[in-house]
Amino acid sequence: MGTAIALTIAVGLPSISVAGTPPSPSLIPAVSGQAPTAQPSGSTSPGPCAAAVTAAVATSPAPSQVPDASPTPLTVTPRVIPMAAAWGDVPVHSIATDLGHDRRFTFAGAATSDGEWLIGASQPKEFSIEGKVTWGRSDAVLVRVADGEVRRMAKLTSPLSQLVFAASDGPWVVWMESDDNPYGYDWHLRVYDRDTGTTRELAHAPHKDGAVLEGPWPVPWVSGGLVVWGQAIGPLTGDDPLRNAVVQEEDLPTGTRTTLADHAGLPAISWPWMAWGVDEGGETYTLVTNVETGQQERLDTTFHTLVLEGASAAWNTMDYHVVCLVDDLATGTVARPIVADTDNTFEWMTLNDRAVGFYQQSLDPDAEFGKEPTQIYDRRLDALIDLPMVVGFSQTYAVGPLVVWQTPTKHWDDYPDLIRVVDTRDITR
Repeated sequence: MGTAIALTIAVGLPSISVAGTPPSPSLIPAVSGQAPTAQPSGSTSPGPCAAAVTAAVATSPAPSQVPDASPTPLTVTPRVIPMAAAWGDVPVHSIATDLGHDRRFTFAGAATSDGEWLIGASQPKEFSIEGKVTWGRSDAVLVRVADGEVRRMAKLTSPLSQLVFAASDGPWVVWMESDDNPYGYDWHLRVYDRDTGTTRELAHAPHKDGAVLEGPWPVPWVSGGLVVWGQAIGPLTGDDPLRNAVVQEEDLPTGTRTTLADHAGLPAISWPWMAWGVDEGGETYTLVTNVETGQQERLDTTFHTLVLEGASAAWNTMDYHVVCLVDDLATGTVARPIVADTDNTFEWMTLNDRAVGFYQQSLDPDAEFGKEPTQIYDRRLDALIDLPMVVGFSQTYAVGPLVVWQTPTKHWDDYPDLIRVVDTRDITR
């Protein structure tokens, strides 16, 4: 399966991160409906994960139901188990981010589907989005989990380019890079073939009258030899601005390009499942299709990020307080909350068949920033796993077959010195 990254439906376009953590992507139409068809255990009002997967119909779907404006707050607190107690003496790989020659590895939150390589950039340590450029271009690179070996895929487009999003499946590695900091409108989408060692450009931002057109970033997904992404193909203005917000697909072995949908954006694929957000006349929903069977499902729900892996899907709610999981799209399994806490926010979902990763941040005004736990949800144990940290906290990633987190060694807000990796295939419990 391909590395699962986030499908985000949100309004606005935030700044690009300089420290290697990708910014939240943006889709122009925002999902606004939620159909509460089931209730989580112990809840007396529609819960935030209550929208079941419903069968899509050939005609325009009915408008989503609107939940109670003041639902009962939901708290879901799974067991919390230290990693050693949960996974035993599992090997932990440590990869230094210092690459020498005044360069550092910036992890893009993705890995190859075989779990052998992390994906990111070799970036000059003096890189900055401000001031005069005095450094060379960054490289798109693979870093081998086993020994930290660095394999260069390509030079980025300019000295100001940053590798923002990445995805991989089989021999294919696809990434989005951008150099018009901090906005990211002037993007390039590129693909690397690990078998041949060649790189080519898939797409780039549209321009008009010599200026780049503002629009959603192309967040790539790769699976089964297909890459999908969403982009603007023209100005998002006029009486029907979303006609130029389209979902694109390319068959990587053949180069065949297809426009799958308009009035849509930010698709995801994990073969044979494909999904994208739709806005038709103000009605918004997510369409999920089994490419092999033609089965279509619909998510009438409100979320910020959606990730697919196999037949599973996970997302967070619009208030960022709840993480939801559907175990099997094929059977229309009702989504369930796996963690929910109104005192914390959960962002940047990643998913594999063992774990759900996320970025967790406390909203407690008295809490010391940088003291949030570094946790990942274990699907098999139905528990949060406390990952070992020296200082500070880290986003966790479930990418390919791996669990990944980054650790500073001196102070919580320092650039991470090490990247820690556990291969879930080594976990025997």
